[in-house]
Amino acid sequence: MYTTAVQKLTDQELVERFQATADKFYFGVIYQRYYERVYGCCLGILKDRGRAGDLTQDVMLIVLDKLPQVRDGTLLSFWIYRISKNAALKAARDNLRRRTENIDTKGNCAAEADGEAELLEHELELAFVRRALRELKPMDRQIVEQKYLKEVSISELQQHTGLSASAVKMRLLRARGQLLNICR
Repeated sequence: MYTTAVQKLTDQELVERFQATADKFYFGVIYQRYYERVYGCCLGILKDRGRAGDLTQDVMLIVLDKLPQVRDGTLLSFWIYRISKNAALKAARDNLRRRTENIDTKGNCAAEADGEAELLEHELELAFVRRALRELKPMDRQIVEQKYLKEVSISELQQHTGLSASAVKMRLLRARGQLLNICR
């Protein structure tokens, strides 16, 4: 277990210390911080606990290998999420190709696999957004959903909420900031 002081380090500080010292201890902190998120991403796409666990280990090895080249540690969570998502989608695509090749030997499997992978990617992104939105205050979530998902104008939001236009805009600004923090 690592100390409370190290737990409080930002992603940027952890990346910088790892790059400066090559001490795997700092990677261990990153590993502990992001393991569950990577596993959840892989499980959400693959729907198989065993394969998701194996792929999570592979992703974390990729992160360890590429960590010395990271330029902006503040974007570490997005970078790890992207690696996880890409690896899981590739594994799902490969699995789908293998299944389809067994059924269809006429060469139609590649197009089906690509369509399935795009659908999986879209579903993952929607699930990620839904999870992040659930963490907002109900009023802020309602305003964000109406503005960005239902494309309701500021003036209509103003009428629905009883707030001034500047108050609606300020709530949207704050909610976007909260969503960014949630996604990190």
